[in-house]
Amino acid sequence: MKYKRIKIPIYGGVILIVLDESKDWKDPNARYCKALNWKSQVDNSFYAFYFPITENGYTQYAVAFKEKPSNKVIAHETAHLVNAIMNGRGIQHCFDNDEAQAYLTGWVFEQIENFFNK
Repeated sequence: MKYKRIKIPIYGGVILIVLDESKDWKDPNARYCKALNWKSQVDNSFYAFYFPITENGYTQYAVAFKEKPSNKVIAHETAHLVNAIMNGRGIQHCFDNDEAQAYLTGWVFEQIENFFNK
């Protein structure tokens, strides 16, 4: 398992990007929570997924991948992460002024892309 924690600028919190190519992918809740000392409940076996983790008022947004994702999958998970981050900060989407969402979307996508390209 390979992972990287990245501080989120402006909004606070941390994004945790995980690549897990192991055969234990079918039980990510047990694997990640035990290995990374998280207190979260995840119950799926998708190709990729995200979930928020809050401990002591500090929020981490984890995104995990079974293998190197396509840009389509990165975009999909980025949308989930951006929505969770904005929701966690009490920011409502504004279709007339979506600059905050656009900035965060570009930043999150770039962090995931960089993780896999290094």
